[in-house]
Amino acid sequence: MSRMTAFTRDELRVVLGTSAVYALRMVGLYMALPLMSTWASGLPGATPFLVGVSLGAYGLTQAIFQVPFGILGDLRGRRVVVILSLLVFALGSAVVAASHTIFAVLLGRLIQGVGAMASTLIALIGDGTRDQVRTRGMALMGLVLGVSFALGFLLGPLVSSRFGVPAVFGASAVLALLGVLLFEFLVPSRLVPHLVHGKRPRPGSPGSWSWTEARSLLRDRSLLVLDAGIFVLHAAVTGLFVVVPFLLRDRGVPDLSLWRIYAPVLGAGLVSMILAARMADRPARARFVLAAGVVLMAAGLVVLAALHRTVPAITLGLGLFVVGFAAIEPILAALLTRYTGRGARGTAAGVFNMVQFSGAFLGGSLAGLLLPLGRGAPLLALAVGIVGWAFALRGLRDPSDLVDSDLPGDGLTEEAWSIVHRRLVAHGAVLEADWSQGSPVRVRHWPDRVSVGELEKLLSER
Repeated sequence: MSRMTAFTRDELRVVLGTSAVYALRMVGLYMALPLMSTWASGLPGATPFLVGVSLGAYGLTQAIFQVPFGILGDLRGRRVVVILSLLVFALGSAVVAASHTIFAVLLGRLIQGVGAMASTLIALIGDGTRDQVRTRGMALMGLVLGVSFALGFLLGPLVSSRFGVPAVFGASAVLALLGVLLFEFLVPSRLVPHLVHGKRPRPGSPGSWSWTEARSLLRDRSLLVLDAGIFVLHAAVTGLFVVVPFLLRDRGVPDLSLWRIYAPVLGAGLVSMILAARMADRPARARFVLAAGVVLMAAGLVVLAALHRTVPAITLGLGLFVVGFAAIEPILAALLTRYTGRGARGTAAGVFNMVQFSGAFLGGSLAGLLLPLGRGAPLLALAVGIVGWAFALRGLRDPSDLVDSDLPGDGLTEEAWSIVHRRLVAHGAVLEADWSQGSPVRVRHWPDRVSVGELEKLLSER
């Protein structure tokens, strides 16, 4: 039995540093979630609709700006995007903290969402880790975010009870600014690679990006399967948490006792995430883990829809769902980085996260629309969507089939390489192409879709 590949010191620093910075921002976000609706409903101009729009406004602008910020990361570097996103989030939090009307709150929430750095962080971990440890890197980020979720729900009510809800948003702004300092300290420039026309990373240099390369992502069936998966997952989890609070209230569970149900469920999810990541580090097992996660999520939704009249049944259904969800989500993010080259990874992650936030918006809307038909109606509809995605898994390629081929680079110049590189990465079967003076051209590609001979022909057309 082979030993598990260990993180290098730099890989661990990238993963933990990036995760810690993201967690600081998410703690600030989660601190407000259990408090915002009741607080915002008491502001001048508030209506139930505007309160709901204010809650969803963050996700709306997140979805809009994921792709532009992903492209910006590919062009100008991940560091610029991370720092800019944290500063924008701090500004939005400060606007909400100073708000005295529902419209000011809405503006602040929209500004918060503009700081869309999730796609850049996924790309950054992909850049800074090897294939063999990348899934565990994503799982570590998920573990840290899970802890931030719990901390946010614990700290938010404590801060609010002592200083008021505006202080919660003020604390969010401070945490985001601390995140900037932490990122500078934990993730130095040498660990954040950049590209110049497809050459090997040189820290501090601007990246390269082309519409042709980005457009090729839309023809990759594996990426489309991953995008559909993250859409369905976040539609399901958002819709679920529209319904579950009503189920628990129907059973007479007071708000102060909700942690007794959520804590063990989240604990089981974290264990599931770690175990699934260990299994999926072997590419051939990734599809099995995804399929098992789908079964658990769908089973959890069906249990909740059919047996929600007792608290133990609700806990069981919720546990099944969360265990399945936690197994799938980090694997989707890790596979995304395996199916993309460095030059378009930020753009691909931007699309991935845009779809994720769009799914969350649609899932919540769908659950609210179907809820009058009965508590189980939205849950069953979400289960159908998850099962539908399971059939799409057949289109997912095995990332272990990717190969790196060295091609002769004799006679290449900087000017010629710029043209050849664009031609290579525009091919739907080529993930990335690297070259430096005096070295062969290294191309990562799907060998069943483009042969070495075909690549050499593309290379010779100068």
